[in-house]
Amino acid sequence: MVALNVIKHSNSQLKTAGIPKVAVFVGGTSGIGHLALTELVESGSSTKIYLIGRQSAAAQMETRVAHFRTINLNVEIVWLEGEISLLADVARICTEIKSKESTLDLLFLSAGFLPFSGRRETSEGFDTSQSVLYFSRITFIINLLPLLSSSPSARVVSVMGGGKERANIDLGDLELRKPGAFGAVRSQTHVIAMTTLTMEKLAEQNKTVTFIHTFPGQVDTGNLRADLPPYSPFSWLLWIVVEPLIRLIGLSNKESGQRHLYVGTSAKYGGRGISTKVPQARNSKGNTEPGLFLVNQYCDASFDQATLDQLRDSVQGTVWEHTQKAIESFI
Repeated sequence: MVALNVIKHSNSQLKTAGIPKVAVFVGGTSGIGHLALTELVESGSSTKIYLIGRQSAAAQMETRVAHFRTINLNVEIVWLEGEISLLADVARICTEIKSKESTLDLLFLSAGFLPFSGRRETSEGFDTSQSVLYFSRITFIINLLPLLSSSPSARVVSVMGGGKERANIDLGDLELRKPGAFGAVRSQTHVIAMTTLTMEKLAEQNKTVTFIHTFPGQVDTGNLRADLPPYSPFSWLLWIVVEPLIRLIGLSNKESGQRHLYVGTSAKYGGRGISTKVPQARNSKGNTEPGLFLVNQYCDASFDQATLDQLRDSVQGTVWEHTQKAIESFI
């Protein structure tokens, strides 16, 4: 575990170091993304931040952005409105960012929810939760790679389940379209493994960009019930039993935000980040070379090498081909 005082010291250097200069937060209106965004603003960094969210969040974020500007006069926050479950909207947003910027230092992807209400397809034919958690994130990454590749300290952070991969992936039904195949846990199993495998492939092709897939652990962000009717029995159960337990045993919102900002800026994970006296993290292939880093809630590289080897040998090629075909119209 990286000690919290080490993390605070590293984050305190961001203002002087001037990194990240430009950042994009997808999911920064709530949850882990908002916690990390808040820590970045409070660091005093003069970052230009593109904050992407839905129309329904615009009024709330206008108030929050105004507050951010009272605590950090150096930060510039640009609100971009879009429905990120729709890949056409993702492509449009990326085009707008590329028209304004020549480099991008940090792409932070954290939007998503557990699909307790079952499969619901977007107008583009993807399950909404899978689109937000996986297909839109990969579309953001690939479309913004030209900007990331132009940065001396580029980093992509995807918050979901890094290190929690399982090998029981149905290669014949990656999107779980068969009757009875879709479920909240099953869907998570697929998108976690697919995210790791695809990000690892992208890391191999883009050696100057650091890729990180994190598992945030237990954090009470209020998003656990996002896909449930507010007064349903299961929603009440989560509110009365599960969420208090998370607050008791999990990380505080403050610490989770601090740790995710550290992951997004520290040289522990390669690249030209803030240097601290901590051991270099191992990438998903077990070495300290550039690549994909699977990071747990305590900022340690954590994964099952045997499971990754199995997925790499038998699943990665199929996932890569399926993903390329699924999103090719939006790249």
